[in-house]
Amino acid sequence: MKSVSSFILISCFTSLFIFSCKNEIVAPKDPVIAKSYSHFLWPNAVGNQWIYDRYVTSNFVNSDTSWEYESFDSFHIKFDSIDFTQSKFIVEIEEKKDILLKDTLYNAQIINNGFRYPYYFGKEDIYNLGIYDNKGDSLLKKGLYLPNPLPDTPWDGQFSLRIDGILKVVDVYDRRVVSKDEVITTPAGTFECYVIRTMVDEPIDVAGYLTLFEYYAPEVGLVAKVRLLLVPNLYWYLDYVDLLKRYELKQ
Repeated sequence: MKSVSSFILISCFTSLFIFSCKNEIVAPKDPVIAKSYSHFLWPNAVGNQWIYDRYVTSNFVNSDTSWEYESFDSFHIKFDSIDFTQSKFIVEIEEKKDILLKDTLYNAQIINNGFRYPYYFGKEDIYNLGIYDNKGDSLLKKGLYLPNPLPDTPWDGQFSLRIDGILKVVDVYDRRVVSKDEVITTPAGTFECYVIRTMVDEPIDVAGYLTLFEYYAPEVGLVAKVRLLLVPNLYWYLDYVDLLKRYELKQ
């Protein structure tokens, strides 16, 4: 009995020693630090705030199959004659947050537009890291949003959107700059903008593909957005329009 007890005791010490040694050998390595930088199209200081008017309608349909985008006026939107539902919303850079994805620690900014999205402003690119919640993250795959500088050719990436309250990340079918000097007027003023068109790679309803036009003014940020649902070779209908009402920048 004594020899059995001694054997058990020695086995326990041996297991403990091996387990401790294994832990020391496979200790996690330090993550790569991805620092945050500024971007000329999107000032990213904490406290920056943009207030928008959103115009929503389901009554505006364009059935011209030869329609091509030339400028904001191409949409032929008449805010005083179309049945819009109008609301206001705020986009604010709330805080800086270190987000760990795999072996990289991103110095991200949490941007709140009703949901809390982490964006990483890299030296060359802006990435959408998914969605973040204080109760725990539900981050999805990293998606390229804006390269820096903006290229003359399309770039790949992902697009985050909510469908029936569920967050989805879809692949971008085509994202490109369609203008670098378009002038647009909103309630906040008149701006010369880069216009970025995004087309997603899968339908968000039975037949419609989301197409997004975003108007960025250097050193100001997003001043307008038009979202369409496109049924290829048939028609498109307007989903909503966002226009910048006022903004406050901390830098």
